[in-house]
Amino acid sequence: MNALERTADWHQANQRVLAAGINAVRQVLELVAHDPADPSAIGLVDAAIVEAEASMPLPSSLNELVSRFGLTSFERDLILLCAGMELDPAVTAAWQQATGIPGAVLPTFGVALEVLPSAHWSAMTPGSVLRRARLLALGQGPTLGTRPLRIEEPVLHFLNGLPELDARLDGVVTPHRDRLPMATFQQIAARRIVAKLSATRNAGGAWPVVTLRTYDRIAALAVAADAAAGIGAELSRLSPEALPVDRQAAADLVDLWDRDSVLLNSALFVDLTGESDPQRHRSVVRALNRQRGLLFLASGLEDRGLTRPTFGVELRRLTAEDRRSLWQGFLADAEVSPRAMDAIAEAYPFDVTTIAEVAEEIRYSAEAEADGDLSVVQARGRERMRALMEPIAQRIDVVADWNDVVLPPLQLEMLQSMAAQIRNRPRISRLWAPRSTPADGPAALFLGERGTGKTLAAAVIASQLRRDLYRIDAADFFGSGGRGASRRFADVLKAVAGAAIVLLVDLPDDALLDRSDEGVELYLARARGLIALAGAMPVIFESRESSAVPQSFMRDMRFVVRFPHPSADLRREIWRRALPEAVEREAIDEEKLARLPIAGGSIQTIAYEAALRAAEEGGPVTMAHLERAARVEYAKLGRTLSSIETRGWTAPATAQQDGEKGEKR
Repeated sequence: MNALERTADWHQANQRVLAAGINAVRQVLELVAHDPADPSAIGLVDAAIVEAEASMPLPSSLNELVSRFGLTSFERDLILLCAGMELDPAVTAAWQQATGIPGAVLPTFGVALEVLPSAHWSAMTPGSVLRRARLLALGQGPTLGTRPLRIEEPVLHFLNGLPELDARLDGVVTPHRDRLPMATFQQIAARRIVAKLSATRNAGGAWPVVTLRTYDRIAALAVAADAAAGIGAELSRLSPEALPVDRQAAADLVDLWDRDSVLLNSALFVDLTGESDPQRHRSVVRALNRQRGLLFLASGLEDRGLTRPTFGVELRRLTAEDRRSLWQGFLADAEVSPRAMDAIAEAYPFDVTTIAEVAEEIRYSAEAEADGDLSVVQARGRERMRALMEPIAQRIDVVADWNDVVLPPLQLEMLQSMAAQIRNRPRISRLWAPRSTPADGPAALFLGERGTGKTLAAAVIASQLRRDLYRIDAADFFGSGGRGASRRFADVLKAVAGAAIVLLVDLPDDALLDRSDEGVELYLARARGLIALAGAMPVIFESRESSAVPQSFMRDMRFVVRFPHPSADLRREIWRRALPEAVEREAIDEEKLARLPIAGGSIQTIAYEAALRAAEEGGPVTMAHLERAARVEYAKLGRTLSSIETRGWTAPATAQQDGEKGEKR
């Protein structure tokens, strides 16, 4: 019975049925008070309920409660007795009179066995539906027969036609009433689930657990909601983090939901897609094994701990073709070119819901006009990716192109080839089908000491591809930052897998040199796991110590680029490009500057520092400014700049200049 189907007429009729049942129980108590063997008490409640329900447009809540939980007439009457003592003072008075216990405000099971027709002891055993399903609560008492009984509040609300979630489940279970958009293959998966569940129901079997194998939480939720609606049920979400660690406390909450799922006609969706801790995963599954209602379990891990029958559905990631089809559907009435749809479908691995949201923004954006639509789509895509990435990674904004990269020809060619592969991979992959193509993006390893241009090269590649470059802290991802940090990184990378961004990962020397062979292999196994999580997203690892990186890891890389310490000729070229043309300079000798045996990063720092000093003095950049800046950079590197290295940088003072200085002194 759906809440939307309940009308004012139904609610009035439902109240009449409940009142008739409670009134009939009161009459039974009054008859028994005068004559415990009065035969007219038998069947009195049944007759009253049947008569009251005769004009009901839909089954009453009382009828639904009996049907859903399979209650006997005695169990039903016991519930009506407890409800009556909550709602009708006349029932309390009749109970006191029938039992001869003045002041009793709650019934007891022992006395109920004596006064209610068709009584049976099994109604109050630990495995009985009244106790197992938490329909009635037992108070404290010396014996089972003398313990007071009270109707559980959600059951009382249900009988009144106003089903409510148990307050003890607040924050643990949340109703989900939204119907999320789905891709075609997800709709097909939902229909398969509905067919399987309908067959199970028709065969009279218990609900199986529907396992949704995926890392896409939104897709799993959409499929579960659609399948639940297909069998006439609502969907609620359980937060695994809200389940207590204590087994008994967790079991109690699951039991409460087991009852409420029947009262609310609701299936349960549990999201374990972000749970990478197998022990915590098993703990949640163990608690859920107690649950008897319809359960949708979304997880990327295999659920071996389930003891109930299961029905598994694999939900693959959206492909670029899936996303392209969705964009075309959502933007059918907008002036967005196919080129723009193709670009964002390839670049941004959004789930269906995000595609719908971004499409809505684009459709009502004043900027989304004809040829300008591509930049609008890309801007929306970047905003979404940045919102996900920036809490866990550093975005590197470097405005540079190939002219800023000074490397030997072979290394420069390898970098340009890498950029070309990333740019053309989507198109070639489509043309290559149905042949197999690599699932991962081009992974690269940049080797070289600090300042040799590794980060600059990564930034140029990202800039050429119009992508954002992000640097992540390998210590966080690979575990030394704690299990929680690794989970957070993994969750984000699953969400952005294949996105139009470039990922830069530093492999610190101490992580490789200061470990045993076994430790290094474990560390690099996690690095390979990062590549798998990133999907088609290019991942660039950088390391300063090439001898620390095993050959086995290098073989996994599509590109291994060694950034050498620059030769004198390369240093001369770096110095020549270090100062922008707009910066005024005077008598700069790149030949002398190139004698300094430093890397390109230090050269850039010295040039920038010298320009700041010259600006402070209000003149052009000179060799004197560069010498002072070089001394500061050397000190930072823990080195001393010798006079031999700077010989000839500044001209010695003339005799006339010395005399002028003397006069001033």
